[in-house]
Amino acid sequence: MVDNENIIKGKEIYINGRFLTQQPTGVQRFAIDLVLELSQEINCVILVPNLPLKDESLSHLEIKIVKGGNGYFWEQLTLPLYVNKKGLTLLNLCNMAPVFARNSWVTVHDLAFIKNKAWFSFTFRFIYNLLIPIIVKRSKKVFTVSKTVKQEIIDEYKVDPDKVEVVYNK
Repeated sequence: MVDNENIIKGKEIYINGRFLTQQPTGVQRFAIDLVLELSQEINCVILVPNLPLKDESLSHLEIKIVKGGNGYFWEQLTLPLYVNKKGLTLLNLCNMAPVFARNSWVTVHDLAFIKNKAWFSFTFRFIYNLLIPIIVKRSKKVFTVSKTVKQEIIDEYKVDPDKVEVVYNK
């Protein structure tokens, strides 16, 4: 699924674990499976808001509560303040990432919010159309799940093709 040598250099990775506080769907399942795979070779520290976890699949791993709100507020303000202060690299596996995190990698699963606007609320589309272009440009690396989506990201956001790497679903 993943060539860890190309992604991780070191002994520990910090993961945006907001997805564990959400009802599991395909995107969250992808994140859980990837973390389970990564955790076989590296210490994964999962950073979560102070909310009940909706999925316990990763409860055997190190989970650190970062207090200070929840939802987009936590992800866009509390989380980047924490990782920047500690100088951490943050892996984001579910489309969204903190805009102000200095060292961040993001997984963008698709651009459905652009291509299939009717599927999403105005608010969701507004937030994604505002933040995803910034996140893609600021991230050190962008992962996606297919060659097709990789090309869509390159075309839509005019990013270097070497910055975008395909990580296939299991």
